[in-house]
Amino acid sequence: MILTFILILFNVIKHKKFYHLLAFLILIIPLSTYIIFDLRHNFLQTRSLINFFSQNIKNTNKNFYNWEIIKQKITHSVGSELNFITDRNILLNFFTIIILFIGFYQVFKNKKDKNKEIYLLFLYLYFGYWLIVIFYKGIIWWHYYWPFLPLLSIIVASFIKYINKKAFFVFIITLIACSFYTKTQLIIKTKNYFGQEKSSWLFYKNMAKTIYEDAPKNFGYFIFSDDNFGYPSWYAMNYMGKFYKNKKAIIHEKKETTYLIIDPSDNPGYSKEWWQKNMVKIDKNPEKVFQFNKSNFRVEKYKLNELDVKKEIDPTLIKTLIFR
Repeated sequence: MILTFILILFNVIKHKKFYHLLAFLILIIPLSTYIIFDLRHNFLQTRSLINFFSQNIKNTNKNFYNWEIIKQKITHSVGSELNFITDRNILLNFFTIIILFIGFYQVFKNKKDKNKEIYLLFLYLYFGYWLIVIFYKGIIWWHYYWPFLPLLSIIVASFIKYINKKAFFVFIITLIACSFYTKTQLIIKTKNYFGQEKSSWLFYKNMAKTIYEDAPKNFGYFIFSDDNFGYPSWYAMNYMGKFYKNKKAIIHEKKETTYLIIDPSDNPGYSKEWWQKNMVKIDKNPEKVFQFNKSNFRVEKYKLNELDVKKEIDPTLIKTLIFR
C-alpha cells in the first residue's frame, strides 16, 4: 500500500490532478471493520502498528541489525522467489537469472515498447518491497513475499516475445522437467514427511500426545517460537486436551510439572536460553527431554519446587489465542 500510494502521489503531482486523491476515501469502507474492532478492543491494532514502526521489540536481547540479519534479507530478495520456481536447483537459478537479464535488457532497449511500463511497475514493486523490508527488524516469513511468485512467473513467461524462441523453449522444458522430477521425489518421500516435519499436522499432534501421555493431572507448559505465538503447538495442545479430559494443561503458567515446547529459532537475536531465563524464569536443567526430529524440535520436562513456581513469568507472554 505504501508503494502504491507513493506511485499514485507521484503521478498526481506530475499531471496536477489532485482530485484523484479523493479516491482514497473509498478505503474507509474496507477499513471500517478494523476501526470498529479497535474501538471495541482499546485500540489494540493501532498500538501494535505503532510498536511495529517504532520497532519496540521487548523480547530481544541483542541488536537485530547485525550482518546475519542483513545477509538473510539480501538472500530472500535475490534468491527466494527463484527457488520457488527452480526448486533450489543452482544451475536452473543461473539460467533463470540470465533469462531475466536478457529479457529486461531487450524490453528497455526498445524505447517504443508499449509494455515497458508493466515491467517497470514490477521492478518498482519488487525491489521497493525489499527496500522497505530493510527497516523491519523481525523475521521475514515465506508467506510475506509469496505473492510475488505468480508475478515473477508471468514476467518470465512473457519474455518469449523478446528472447530467441528455441532457446526459451529449451529453458522452459528443462524447468518443467526438473520441477516434475523434484515433485515426484517429494511424493515418494511422503512416508518420511508426515509426522516427521514441522509443516505436518501429524507432527504436532504426536508431540502433544507425547506430553499428555507423560503428564500428571495438572501441568503447565510454555511455547518457544520465533513469532512468540507458537500457534501450531498451541492448537495441537488444545486439540489433544479433548481426548485427555482427566488432565488439565495451562498455557504459560508454571506448575510442579512444567513442559517447555522448543521450536528452534534461526533468529540470532532471540535465543531459547535467554527466553527461558528472562521470560519463563526457569533456571535449571530439565528432568527429561523428548526429541522429535532432526531440526532439534524438542519438549523439555521440568520438575519445579515451590520457589521455582513463585518466580513470576514475564507478563507479556500471551495466554490466549487471538485473531484466529
